[in-house]
Amino acid sequence: MGKRPETLRNKRIAETIRHEIGQLFIRQLDTSEIGLVTLTEVKMSPDLKIATLYVSIFHAPKSKETSLALLEDKVSAFRREIGHRIRMKYTPEIRLKLDDSLDTIEHIDTLLHPDKKRKEE
Repeated sequence: MGKRPETLRNKRIAETIRHEIGQLFIRQLDTSEIGLVTLTEVKMSPDLKIATLYVSIFHAPKSKETSLALLEDKVSAFRREIGHRIRMKYTPEIRLKLDDSLDTIEHIDTLLHPDKKRKEE
């Protein structure tokens, strides 16, 4: 059995959650503790009970994994806020995943244009 295609409703809810969580990141996250956090994408499960948040972390004071662990400590507060802000039958469980696509793009760019890196130095 294949994956079900994402419905318009799933996309709308994912975008609404992305907007609300982004606002929470702006208001509630301490960048000196976690680093600069960017919410790159939200994917909803077909039954809308799980929201997977893809985050990029830059300028993390320790490691990205440590910053992700600090973010995961705040997931229950984010879920509670989503429950208050968005009217849904079930408030989705929030799962965080580290999105390293921007790091991959930068690495590929460095491989393709090694002279560009030398000019910057």
